[in-house]
Amino acid sequence: MSPASPVSPAPEAAPSLASRPLAGLLAELPEDNYSADPRVGEVWETGVASFYGLRSQGRYTASGQRFDYRKMTAAHRLLPLGTRVLVTDLRTHKSVKVLINDRGPFWPDRILDLSYGAARKVGDEGLDPVRIKILSLPHPVPVGIYTVQVGWFTSGGQLSACRRRMERDLRAPVIEFSSDEGRWIRYAKNVLLNRRTALRIAADLRQRHFPAYPVRLN
Repeated sequence: MSPASPVSPAPEAAPSLASRPLAGLLAELPEDNYSADPRVGEVWETGVASFYGLRSQGRYTASGQRFDYRKMTAAHRLLPLGTRVLVTDLRTHKSVKVLINDRGPFWPDRILDLSYGAARKVGDEGLDPVRIKILSLPHPVPVGIYTVQVGWFTSGGQLSACRRRMERDLRAPVIEFSSDEGRWIRYAKNVLLNRRTALRIAADLRQRHFPAYPVRLN
């Protein structure tokens, strides 16, 4: 099942969000948990989980560890790397404990990418609803460092328009990467944002109908 196709961008005349309160911007973003204060024992969020497997085997994850599809790991966009969570599949009612050691999923309507091994434990067939509960956090939890990512794109014109907007917002370079499903863009690795800035930029881009979302780097 594929995510909804990207929508064409709104005119460049859309108003800036720089003066709006942060709380008001969250309505523009995907329905993730944007709290800066994750806590052990907290049910962090519910949403759709996918999984990844053999095609990613052996590549480096965001944590620096090599991905092993047989291990109990997962990718999440915002929880600190090193967080351990209990994932409960709300269709099968089975649970699995996993380590967050990677970033993703890079589809705005999903909240978690399980390793293939973890997905098999809970019977996830590909896009199951799940609940995430925090079991442990790295100590100390580092101050969040973020980027903004946008995609997927199937239109080169839409990608170029979004890239120009992002470069103009921060006067910072934007990089592109792709798969056989589409293309994505994000700020270059040397562009490090705080949480508030990342949320504001992502919300501004989404108001212009670009599929943007913040991603924590650490």
